[in-house]
Amino acid sequence: MKIYNSIKVIILTIGIACITSVFYTCKNPIKDFKISIKASATTPPSTIQVYDVTTNTRLNVDPAKYPNGNVPITISGKDAYQIYTPGGFQTFSVSQGQILISLRNGINPTVDNPIEFNVNIDPDGYLPITYPIKLTSAEPTNFQIGMVSLSNLPKGSTVTTTAPPVTIDTVTKKTTTPIVIKTDTTNNTGGTPPPVAIVTVPTGTQLQDKDGKPIELPAGDTATTLTTELVFFPPTEQALNSFPGGLETSNIQDTSGNDLKEGTLAPAGWINIDMKIGNTEVKNFSTPIVVNMEVDPNTINPNTDVPYVEGDSINIYSKSEGDENWVLESVAGIIKNPSSGKLEIPMSVSHLSVWAAANFSVSCSTRFTLNLTNDDTENSSNFLICIYTPSTSNPLAKGNLVKSAFITVPAGANLSTTTEFNNWKPTAGRKYFVQFFEPGNQTPLQSIGPTELCGSTPPSYTSTPSPNKMVFKVLIRCSNGNSVLLPAGTKVYYVDNTVYNNMIVGTGNAQHKVDPSDNIPGNPWQTVIAGVKSIGGTNFNIITLPSTALLAGSNYRFAVYYDTGVGSSGSREDKLFPEMVNPSQIQDPTGLTGPTLTAAQLESYRGAVTLIPVTLPTCPF
Repeated sequence: MKIYNSIKVIILTIGIACITSVFYTCKNPIKDFKISIKASATTPPSTIQVYDVTTNTRLNVDPAKYPNGNVPITISGKDAYQIYTPGGFQTFSVSQGQILISLRNGINPTVDNPIEFNVNIDPDGYLPITYPIKLTSAEPTNFQIGMVSLSNLPKGSTVTTTAPPVTIDTVTKKTTTPIVIKTDTTNNTGGTPPPVAIVTVPTGTQLQDKDGKPIELPAGDTATTLTTELVFFPPTEQALNSFPGGLETSNIQDTSGNDLKEGTLAPAGWINIDMKIGNTEVKNFSTPIVVNMEVDPNTINPNTDVPYVEGDSINIYSKSEGDENWVLESVAGIIKNPSSGKLEIPMSVSHLSVWAAANFSVSCSTRFTLNLTNDDTENSSNFLICIYTPSTSNPLAKGNLVKSAFITVPAGANLSTTTEFNNWKPTAGRKYFVQFFEPGNQTPLQSIGPTELCGSTPPSYTSTPSPNKMVFKVLIRCSNGNSVLLPAGTKVYYVDNTVYNNMIVGTGNAQHKVDPSDNIPGNPWQTVIAGVKSIGGTNFNIITLPSTALLAGSNYRFAVYYDTGVGSSGSREDKLFPEMVNPSQIQDPTGLTGPTLTAAQLESYRGAVTLIPVTLPTCPF
């Protein structure tokens, strides 16, 4: 049976009497993978979405090097030992654009005692990234990591890869001529040329390795080449999605290593610099080199709310590869280049890493809170809440997604929550949009904003019982008779199968049918949250869909990312094929089509509870 790009997808096809499914496979343990704890000992997983910021699709990696598109990653930092896959493993990978992370049951991080770790991703063809994550609750949380392809940079970004000549005095080990490197704009496709960055290594500079030792040339040599790679990012929307560590941060230190307040960075530009002499990386300089970054004239100074002008000040930060913290290095003044007439930010760079010019806004003193009420006394309600920054347009419109969370409100309950947003604090003085969605419906139930969230009345929404809900209970059993439950809070994705089969995204080797993890506008996959409920003494997974989610005359593909706990190194989708309860319903053996719902069948499901029996042919549980 065909498996698309190694995604093993759940297929649920709507039949006359029910929706039914069968797990396609459960594999035997793979040797050399260490099982750390039992899968049942982990919390519901948080999701880390990893995507290419230029295409908004999953990483375009070489399939010869990364079979099935799986990219190995490492987890580091002080609490790395507490992070597991949902299957209980501590070997991680990016699988089809997703990473799932869990904690051991009973571990309950808080604001005052968070779990902190770093996700390190370094696939060929992309800039490496160390993304710090702080968990302040055990509730499932969503994170996004945007990565930069060196062959397809974000809009407005520039790169140069050169090997300029360099001469070094054999006695002093210092350069005898200046070196000037400028990012290349020749690939600009038209319009106003993008801003550039210029790096100048002055005469008399020692090029040093990571230990601060001067890099020496072979005996008798005085000249060589300096292999360089410079990537410069102006603050376009695509580039901002790749800002190392994200814009909302608490990982900032001063030059003495003291932690600064948490808040939001607003970059005017940043640059990634790599240099080598032979096989030795240049990491330090005896005297600082100079980097001049041009400023896009439309870049807003958050301290004045108008574009930067000559004389404005801006902070200079650095972040070395593998480090989680930005370090405040200095403050620079905006200047005007007398030759080009363009604004520039001069930076004095003493070591090589990522360098950013950005101003910082302090977070609000209180955590974001919202109030949700479920007036249905029989069923829980699921909500997707999204928080956006405003665009720079006038009037303000919804801009970049800042935070999102799936929240389940128990039957008849009131919920005032901060934990699902990882105890996030909005930026003081900044306005936001807040939207409430019913999973499976792209039309928001309610929209708020733009409004400041600091000190304001918490956003709220009340759901009322509706006969237009379709509730399905999922009974999963292994062939040995054991019951299996997905953890409460597990995301289940679904899509009209005809739409899925006709939507191709990506280019080259990365071309594929659209995945739930593809961060593209108009992604047709919808999301619902699986709950757990006892019915007649048996625990079931429950999924609830609005009636608007399913259309008469269509059949649907369902998918879930999870870890089987049988030796898999990463989370993935597993394929389910329908097993119709009514033998008269013949399922297409390819699993791509099946019986479709009529309008009368849809009507009969509203307000009812329909069983989905699932049988696993073999099980490790």
